Amino acid sequence: MNLSPVNVLYITAYGSTYGGGERYLLEVIRNLDRSRFRPIVVMPQRGNLVELLEALGAEVHVFGATYGAHAGPDVWYKRLSETRQQVHEIVALMREKDVRLVHTNSNTRLEGALAARILGAQHIYLAHVPRAQGERILKTALGLAHLDVYTALAEGLLRRVRILE
Repeated sequence: MNLSPVNVLYITAYGSTYGGGERYLLEVIRNLDRSRFRPIVVMPQRGNLVELLEALGAEVHVFGATYGAHAGPDVWYKRLSETRQQVHEIVALMREKDVRLVHTNSNTRLEGALAARILGAQHIYLAHVPRAQGERILKTALGLAHLDVYTALAEGLLRRVRILE
């Protein structure tokens, strides 16, 4: 039986190789088994990450959004005001591409979790922050979204993680 690869939607907070989360995403896409998974990436702005991901064979979509590291309250309120439109855009893309799994690669984006919940898709939420900070983010997010998997990465954890078949 020849099954088609599953479309996986990756959501990131930056369009450029800003930090460790973006390098992590590049490694995931680079090492993804393409016979089983087809990567689709959504990011909030165009930057050098677009070209790097496309060179690895990922389909990339830029849905404009307000994001930035360690932003103040005004930026957070602007983000919240944009959430409804962003969720609608992600839901439409998921329907069009028949996405079954959403992988949010950011501790500042909740739209993927909301879109996955609306469509009944599985969701992985990966926050690249120390565990205590990640737990605060999760407690905040639980009021807004259903999160199937939550992982907080502390420095050095990647050296201890092994992928199992």
